[in-house]
Amino acid sequence: MEITNNTADGTIGWTTAANVSVTNNTLLGGGINGGSYFESYGIEKSTDNTITNNTINNTATGIFLTNDETEVYNNKIIDCTVGIMMNKLVNAKIYDNNITNTIDDNSWGINGMFYVDDVTIYNNTINLSSGKAMLLNSINTEVGEEEYKVYVSDNNFNTTINTAVTNSENVEFTGNNFINAGIGFGGSSNMLFKSNSIDSKTGSALSINRATGSAQNIKVIDNVIANTSGSRLAGYGVRINKVGTDFIKEDSNIEISGNTISSLGQNYGLHCTNFDVITIKDNTITNEEDYISLYFRGNSSVLTNNSVSNTIDIEGVGNTVD
Repeated sequence: MEITNNTADGTIGWTTAANVSVTNNTLLGGGINGGSYFESYGIEKSTDNTITNNTINNTATGIFLTNDETEVYNNKIIDCTVGIMMNKLVNAKIYDNNITNTIDDNSWGINGMFYVDDVTIYNNTINLSSGKAMLLNSINTEVGEEEYKVYVSDNNFNTTINTAVTNSENVEFTGNNFINAGIGFGGSSNMLFKSNSIDSKTGSALSINRATGSAQNIKVIDNVIANTSGSRLAGYGVRINKVGTDFIKEDSNIEISGNTISSLGQNYGLHCTNFDVITIKDNTITNEEDYISLYFRGNSSVLTNNSVSNTIDIEGVGNTVD
């Protein structure tokens, strides 16, 4: 079935369908709903659908995606609170879309919930005057979802609030460009952040924390991470910490290697507390005003071959330091 060349002020959507093509439509005040996630009601899944070359304006969710085998590309999504929502989505491609929002106080470019498996998100451009490029919240954490993966690559994000990955598993970010805001991993594990570029002007350019759950098996490799804010305590390059006081330390197996990390003003280049079993090696860390470049409080970790512009401050037991 083809839905093409229409202008509508409502929503285009379906619950169960296969081989639907939604192309060259203009939606004014409505979005596109691709499938139904009410699996417990016995509704069959929607599969093999394409959403392309549509312009979607001024609605709560531009494109809602669920079920299997969906391709979404070359769409323009304008002034929607959520550009693209992924909900129980499997084997999909989301690419070459342009998402902009200049009116909402807090919008999201791409949002993921429940589980997202074998989904690639690439070559998209997201520009938000106030919001997160991506929010992935509690995805791939249930029994049976251990091997589910999300791949985010070669996107351009220009936003004012850090991309957030919270309480989630198995996401890879490679080759993305973050402007004005960076990224935070909160209570998330099994992450790869490689060959990305961050030029942040708000908060820590990259943060990892255990506010609500474990943060283990995270690799941050070969990135250029700059915080050009200069505002005290809001301008760290990389910050790794536990939010709150009631916690037990855990072996994190976090690797920070081969990165170029910089900050301005009285801010740390790399600041890490309350995590054990971390590898920090082969990084170049620069910051201004003779402030500490590398601050570390943890045990059983490796901190070697880092080039720093200013001082280091390391405490702990069982560490290998060079």
